[in-house]
Amino acid sequence: MIEIDVSMSGGLLEAKKIADLAELYYIPVATHNVAGPIATVASAHLAASIREFLGHEMFALKESGEGLHGDPEILGYGRPLMENGYLQLNDKPGLGIDVNEELLKKYLAKGETWWGN
Repeated sequence: MIEIDVSMSGGLLEAKKIADLAELYYIPVATHNVAGPIATVASAHLAASIREFLGHEMFALKESGEGLHGDPEILGYGRPLMENGYLQLNDKPGLGIDVNEELLKKYLAKGETWWGN
């Protein structure tokens, strides 16, 4: 098995090239992400394009669904990112996200300042 981290492998195109090469040798592919919910969405889109996809490794969401990874309003995603143990895609263009910067600011670590515009 090969495990690809979209945010560390050079992005979606490079990750897809790695997955396609693995397929030539009958090697199944899993995705990995510790970078946050945007990279998780990107990994879900990559997974949808891989024939020999096994699963995705990511931070566990709180059971309540609260927090940075479990708040669908942060991404403007229109649905929960995870449902019944499965990553969810939506039908919006691109990655289907529209980051809610105001809501994201509440998750800044103590003492951190906002880096956006």
